[in-house]
Amino acid sequence: MTLRWMMALALAPACLLQAADPPARPGVLIELFTSEGCSSCPPADDLLARIDKIGQQNGTALIVLSEHVDYWNSDGWTDPYSSAEFSKRQQRYAQRFSDLGVFTPEMIVNGESAFVGSDGRKAEQEIMKAIAGATPDVQIAGAARGADGSVSFLVTARGKKGTRVMVALADARAATQVRRGENAGRTLSHVAVVRELREAGRIGKDGEYRQTVRFAVPPGAGKAGLRVIAFESQGEEGKVLGAAEAPL
Repeated sequence: MTLRWMMALALAPACLLQAADPPARPGVLIELFTSEGCSSCPPADDLLARIDKIGQQNGTALIVLSEHVDYWNSDGWTDPYSSAEFSKRQQRYAQRFSDLGVFTPEMIVNGESAFVGSDGRKAEQEIMKAIAGATPDVQIAGAARGADGSVSFLVTARGKKGTRVMVALADARAATQVRRGENAGRTLSHVAVVRELREAGRIGKDGEYRQTVRFAVPPGAGKAGLRVIAFESQGEEGKVLGAAEAPL
């Protein structure tokens, strides 16, 4: 991270939040498609963690998602966080970014720009651009664990009729001692490891969405905390128009 970027992010909340209470602050969504079986991925995982730390410290609402693909699992190591659904999501993104194809690590900012996930300069450029256009159109309230261990939270969003509202459940942090494959012998750390990502609904004809969302927490998830995320998207893998998260 450059000092210039850290200073800019530290200043950004002040100008973005002057007219809004903290719960309504704008959010920028940063997705990383990664795998524990890929030797090029740990630097990108580290970059995502640094972005996450800057966002948490400065209140800039940099909302990160670590989505582990499964197409590296045949190369000696099965990533315990991998899912075919994330591989399919990346493939659908690739149909939009047709000149790039599918690769790891890949970072996507607000569903609009895709690049090599360890490229800090490109990440800085695209995140600052996204911050400048961020809007507080998505909010999360009342996030809580139920007696049965499930998670529930209220999502509100504003926008055009039919715009999708996506929600995710993620481990706040995770670590794995990799025994085989390209990263054999390394301990890999991750942030915001997505356990489930789905469409919660769509904005109605009145331009509003308000709904309580529930997730069943998978066995073993949440050992280092959980996060719930919501974002407004033009299509399932389209431009992100707003995002929010809450810790549990």
